[in-house]
Amino acid sequence: MAEGHDAEKLRDIIESLRAGKQKQMDSNESDDDFQESFEELDQENGGTANPKLDTAHDNSEMETSELEKQLKELQIESKKAHLRQQIEKEKESLRTIHRSALTLPEGLQPSSLQQHSATGEPINFSQPNKEQSALQILSFIWPEQFQTFTLGGEVEFCVGKKKTLDKVTIEEWGYANIRIMQELLKQKRLSIIQGYLNYTADIYRLAARNVWYSVLLYDKEYRQKQADELFEWGIYRQDLRDFQLVSKRDNPTFRAFSEASVGASKDTCLMNFIFVDGASRPLDLEITVGRLKTKGWAESTSGTYRTHLKTYVQFCEEYEFKAVPCDEKTVEFYVAYLVDKKHFAYSSIRSYINIISILHKMHNLQDPISNSWNIKHLLTGVKRELGTNQSCKAPVTPELLLSMKKVLDMSNHNNIVFWAACLTGFFGFLRPNNFLVKGTFNPEFNLRRIDVLPCSWGMLVRLKVIKTLQFRSKPIEVVLPHLYNHPLCPVAAMSKVLALVGEPLDPLFRLSDTSCLTYTVFLNAFRFTLQLMKLDHLSYGGHSFRRGAATWGSKVGLSDDDIKLLGYWSSDCFSRYIDCDMDKRLKAISTFSTLLPR
Repeated sequence: MAEGHDAEKLRDIIESLRAGKQKQMDSNESDDDFQESFEELDQENGGTANPKLDTAHDNSEMETSELEKQLKELQIESKKAHLRQQIEKEKESLRTIHRSALTLPEGLQPSSLQQHSATGEPINFSQPNKEQSALQILSFIWPEQFQTFTLGGEVEFCVGKKKTLDKVTIEEWGYANIRIMQELLKQKRLSIIQGYLNYTADIYRLAARNVWYSVLLYDKEYRQKQADELFEWGIYRQDLRDFQLVSKRDNPTFRAFSEASVGASKDTCLMNFIFVDGASRPLDLEITVGRLKTKGWAESTSGTYRTHLKTYVQFCEEYEFKAVPCDEKTVEFYVAYLVDKKHFAYSSIRSYINIISILHKMHNLQDPISNSWNIKHLLTGVKRELGTNQSCKAPVTPELLLSMKKVLDMSNHNNIVFWAACLTGFFGFLRPNNFLVKGTFNPEFNLRRIDVLPCSWGMLVRLKVIKTLQFRSKPIEVVLPHLYNHPLCPVAAMSKVLALVGEPLDPLFRLSDTSCLTYTVFLNAFRFTLQLMKLDHLSYGGHSFRRGAATWGSKVGLSDDDIKLLGYWSSDCFSRYIDCDMDKRLKAISTFSTLLPR
């Protein structure tokens, strides 16, 4: 029984060694365990020798040696498998870097980057939502100059700079376009593939008739609007085509007209002409006409018309109406759309429907609005329902300016510039956007330090263009009077600005970081100051300075002609700027009452 017990225990030891093989046990454990097991077995037998047990012991040693050998082999295989796994991870990491380098959309910043504001609060430049960003061609083409690196014969990636849009060829566009379609499908942002394919075919058709770079600009704008407005791919956008596409002279239509109009021997002369509806036009003069037409509207007016056009096209696409030409009924539906869907005021509706007249006149079509009794009658109903009351901004008064100065630290560079701009707007009867920078500084239109001329009676500020004088018909000279020892003296404020470091051709209103005081920054600073004064800052705006000056002029007894002169008004529309105060009303009714007969 003892021998059977010993043999059974020995088999258990061997089985444990075999199990250790499957679990990849450390090789240094097997010898100790085996030796301890035999010592225990020898102690149980009283230390007496047993021939059968010795034979079994010899067999066990041989089996143990074999198991140890197998264990070492398994450990080597396990180490190889671990190394292969590490290699695959490194390869996948390189692939990820390669894909991100080629497909990262423009403008995205890593979410880990942070900056801090002046108050110490972190400003997180997080990555925009990928679902809302437009996938543009430049993000999916191969670099213009690149080097190819290959690792292990499997992983390949490129390093180099991207092309600019004007260098993209039609072949590169086709390659990037397919990659974008694949990415849209991967992100589940493309539900109808046929629409995208239709758009692709449309681009190639446009490329046959128009300058390729203009088609690329159209494509870029189309992709951005599709991401913003989420309309279906392939939707026709006439507004984008009108503003982006430029016809080329060597398209098939041009050649057909050329061959039909003149003989082949006169082909060299055709390069100076384009053909529209079968009629020849000199190319150089056509270009001049286009350039002059772009200057027919002021920049602000063009921006307003673009907004109106976008709303009208959105309406036509939503209700499937034809934009141009349109009939009287379409205009009526558009008015109803602006009332019920957009909730616009009556004055805004009158402005928004004007784009329909402009579009028809541009295409030499009959205006559906000007002579329509039904539309005029409809607008009268809108006027009666909505009323004509306009919410005007509160005027800036001298009392408000005095209170503002008390909360400003006039030793601060930026506050000095801001305060001078406030007084220039008030004493010049100006909108701040008439003399402040909008966007980037343009020396042809924006004020420079050299445009301020000191005089014996004050200062003269020479403006280039303002809204009421856009055609440079006469110099625009704003008079800033010298008010000696007065807290609202505009000359003292402007003198502090000119005393700041700067060159004569530098921008007049320049902040401490050398950037220009733009209209947006000025308005934000103005409203922030009003908040510090515990006032309703939303009741004030840029027009508050012009309106406040006109109101104060009327209050102190300036004639209407004097107010029009100082504010460069050519009509009586200035009267709606003037707030008639209660004192003037009481004085007028008192005069009216005292002359009544008894």
